[in-house]
Amino acid sequence: MNVRQLINYRDLPKLESYTILRQMAIETLQTIDIVKQTELSKINNEKMNLIEKLQGKENSLKDEIEKFYTNKKSLLNMFLDEITTLEEYEENQTNIINDITINELHEKLEKSLKFCIKNKAIFEKIDNLVDNFQIGNICFPILNNPDDEECYTLNINMKKIISNSITFFGLSQMGNIFDLTMKTFYRTSHLIKDICITYNGKLSFIANSRSGRLTLYILSDCNHITHTIAIPTDKKRFSYDVLEREFILYESNLITFVSLSNGKQLRKLELNDTRFYNHRIFGDSMFISLQDRIITIKLDSLIREDVIINMKSENFNLRRAIVEKIKNGQFLLSNPTDLYVIDPIKKSASSYQTNRIFRNENLLDYRITNQKVIFCYSSLQSNRIFTFKHFRLDFIDYSM
Repeated sequence: MNVRQLINYRDLPKLESYTILRQMAIETLQTIDIVKQTELSKINNEKMNLIEKLQGKENSLKDEIEKFYTNKKSLLNMFLDEITTLEEYEENQTNIINDITINELHEKLEKSLKFCIKNKAIFEKIDNLVDNFQIGNICFPILNNPDDEECYTLNINMKKIISNSITFFGLSQMGNIFDLTMKTFYRTSHLIKDICITYNGKLSFIANSRSGRLTLYILSDCNHITHTIAIPTDKKRFSYDVLEREFILYESNLITFVSLSNGKQLRKLELNDTRFYNHRIFGDSMFISLQDRIITIKLDSLIREDVIINMKSENFNLRRAIVEKIKNGQFLLSNPTDLYVIDPIKKSASSYQTNRIFRNENLLDYRITNQKVIFCYSSLQSNRIFTFKHFRLDFIDYSM
């Protein structure tokens, strides 16, 4: 009997339990070389497949070179024959008209010959192919697997997911707020346009007031409205952040700071970029994810800097690359193709291609507690299927 099938060995007496643990270690040691050889064989098989494909590419290039220079030799031999023929013809002619024709033929022959001589087929290598070339990556599946996982299918479509330290909130396509942890709706008569977590973890939303004007509503922990303020926009597409004394409106390429006390516009910043994908406030700065870069802007002076981005292509370890960084105060931003792990102190970011690390899912948001980080994903097949993956913060990474 394989001891791995023993589930309740902890219930056994101590001495017997140690015997089982020892046997588990011995069994793993007995099979470890077989497992290792299996993975090494996979690498060798991939190498042989690539060698076969490389040989085919090499033969194709060589055939092209052979064909070109064979044709060039034939052309040069043909030119030699034409030179001899034209030379003999010219020696036997005295007619002026024929001399003109011969001159024209000589000129054409000379141009064609010079072109043929200069014409070459050369091999041109692809720059950095060897430096960037990879046949695969070594991954550690257990380090990308969560400690706990929950999957739910909802009967509503969500267009946005946000979170605070307590729960995840979803904004449905119909303009309703849904608590994904409690599985309950926030009841309101408003048709909600957007939602956001405030600087101190409260839920807020933007909706049309009874007068029809877009208005910001801030809720208490008990989901009672504690603050309302009209917002200065008539755009259909926008997002926002709520600070202690002001809120920030992101619309098209314009960022507007508005007072929470009286709704007056305090300052504006216009960017060349026309799409904000993600944004987050950290300390006295905002960080914004654009099409192909991250910028940071000082909240008071509006001084702008580009965040240094380090493209990552090595073996991906979710716990090491993301969970550990979040634990240490970093945070995530994204655009449709890349996930960025932001270090707000160094103003730098590590970038990962999302289709490589989340192959069948979209990462929507995450929240952190004292014990773990919880990621919320949606399925690529349906935006009604959500998965919550829990990663402990005290996990020990033995692969390091």
